[in-house]
Amino acid sequence: MRTNTGIETIEMRISNQDNDKLEYTVGFFSRDSQTFTHADLDVSMDNYEVHPGLFKPLVGFEYKTPHQACLAERASPGLFAAKPNVITCMGIPLTNKTEAWFANFKYNLSDKTFIQFGIREQEIVGYRAQNLYLPVTALVTAASGGGMTIPRIPVNLQNSLNDSTTGSFKIGHYFNEDVMLYVSTESGFRSPGATISPVAINPSLITFEKEESDMVEIGMKGEFMDGRLRLNAAYYDYSFEGYQTKWDNVSARTYTAAGPGVIQQVQGGIFNNNDASISGLDFEYAYVVNADLTLGGSYTSTDSEFDAGSIGYANDPSYAGMLAATRDVSGQPVGDAAESSLTFYLDHTTAASWGGERYTRYNISWRDERTSAINPDLSIKALVLANIIVGWKSADDVWDASFFVKNMLDDVDLSHIQSYYTDYHIPGGGSLPSKFYAANTNMGRQLGAQLVYRF
Repeated sequence: MRTNTGIETIEMRISNQDNDKLEYTVGFFSRDSQTFTHADLDVSMDNYEVHPGLFKPLVGFEYKTPHQACLAERASPGLFAAKPNVITCMGIPLTNKTEAWFANFKYNLSDKTFIQFGIREQEIVGYRAQNLYLPVTALVTAASGGGMTIPRIPVNLQNSLNDSTTGSFKIGHYFNEDVMLYVSTESGFRSPGATISPVAINPSLITFEKEESDMVEIGMKGEFMDGRLRLNAAYYDYSFEGYQTKWDNVSARTYTAAGPGVIQQVQGGIFNNNDASISGLDFEYAYVVNADLTLGGSYTSTDSEFDAGSIGYANDPSYAGMLAATRDVSGQPVGDAAESSLTFYLDHTTAASWGGERYTRYNISWRDERTSAINPDLSIKALVLANIIVGWKSADDVWDASFFVKNMLDDVDLSHIQSYYTDYHIPGGGSLPSKFYAANTNMGRQLGAQLVYRF
């Protein structure tokens, strides 16, 4: 993929100063972006894997990239007419202009109580298109759409106009100089968009709608024991209308100039909208044991789920419909983040007998077992990551030398869940079932040293 981007941003703010009663900021924001993306693909690689003696992809043999092959064919239409290849050339223009007015106010009702509220009014004017050009080849003749430019997004869906009003409100009260309780609420907005699909699917699957959210948070910030102990705690609850979710490796019916094609996997994924909720608790602390030693940590517990009636796209090669395979995801997590996590750190500094300071830092984190709505058959086990840094810093703060060990326990597991990969097919055929899935893992044990000199 290649993207050319031009962005112009303007922001103006007016704020007051030195007012103990009212603080305010009002402003205007404008962002005008224009991009053009080339998402070109040499589909011949699939054929090459099946019959390497019969098929050879253009990329890797005659051209370095699919984009170069597309440029060559556009310059000389029919250049690949005798070649057993399949090349797709996608042009994606995208224009968005956002204009917004915003205002934020903080009013101190007394020395101990304040209210804070803000509002943002915005309008988003957009244009989006995906134009798929199919060079004529021996496998993609004029009868099957070769030489045609196919609009992937219908004309009536290419222009969009969205406006939103979002805001926030917060009230806080200091019980004393060191302890403050607050309650806040906030609304959010994410604009609609379009999926970039490497295969031609029904246009109704490409676009997705806006997302709106409302959040409530109740929290406390405090310092105790003459400032030696800091505690922060918060409970939050989000509700989403039209939560935007990307589903990987979806089985969908392809479309050609001649009409519906075979069931194929959309490797880039497809977005859709569902209602969802997220709630959780955050807690963090830091305790200064003495001038040389600080202990701290945090605990997070999060519960997320799709609302009743939510539908997700699925990886199902047996699907025989005209759009894409789906399944019920009601009550399942909206992502693959751990529901519970715990961290602990230690920071110790002491004078070195030869001058300067020696320091030792420990950091240990734990995350709970995880599952995901993307691939409900898989789970990621609980993971413990322990790091240590031992170092020395010169008295004038110029030299800093350290040795570190990351992931001391060498605990390694998946860091991201993907759906099953089933897209193995012969030319003109569909996907075949498999239980293979691509995976990312966290890094194993790492040892290293660092030397810093500050000029």
